[in-house]
Amino acid sequence: MTTQAREKYLKLALLVIGLIFVVIAYPLTHLWPGGWLWGADEARHRHNIDMMLTVYAVVGVFAVLASINPRRYLSFIGFLIWSSLAHGGIMLLMALGDVSVHWQHLLGDVPALIGIGVLLGWLCPQALRFDFVPRAADNVYPQPTLYTNVPQSVQPSASAQAPSASGSSHDPA
Repeated sequence: MTTQAREKYLKLALLVIGLIFVVIAYPLTHLWPGGWLWGADEARHRHNIDMMLTVYAVVGVFAVLASINPRRYLSFIGFLIWSSLAHGGIMLLMALGDVSVHWQHLLGDVPALIGIGVLLGWLCPQALRFDFVPRAADNVYPQPTLYTNVPQSVQPSASAQAPSASGSSHDPA
C-alpha cells in the first residue's frame, strides 16, 4: 500500500472510530448490554458506565481531530493503539476466564477494541514507536524559555530588590 493510500485510510479509520466512540458507544450499551457492559448488575452501577463512556466520548473527539492531520497526533494515535490493545487484551482474558457468563463480549467489545488497535497499528506503524528523540516535527510548537527574545531593557536586572517585610519593594526615605 502506498504512503498516500495508507494516510487516506488512516484518516478514514480515525474519523469512523471517533464517531463510533462519540455517537454509537452509548446506544450500544442499551441495545446489546451483553456485548458491551461488564458486571453482574450493570443497572445498579450505571454511573460507572456513564463515566467510562464519557472518557470514550472525549477520546472520540480527539480521534476526529486526529483524522484531519494524523501526523500532528502521533502520540494520541499511539495511545489509542496501545490502550485499545491493552484494554481489549484484559477483557479477552476476563471473558475467557468465564465464557459461560461473558461469551457475548467475545463477539462485542473485545474484538472491537483489539481490532481498533490492530487496524491503527497497521495503518500508522510510526505511532507504535516509543520515539523520544527530538524530531523536526517537535519544533512545530517549540517550548518557550524564560526571557528568550525579550529586549534587554525589559529583562529584570540583578539589582532588583526583593520586597521588604512591609510588602513594598523600595525603602521609604
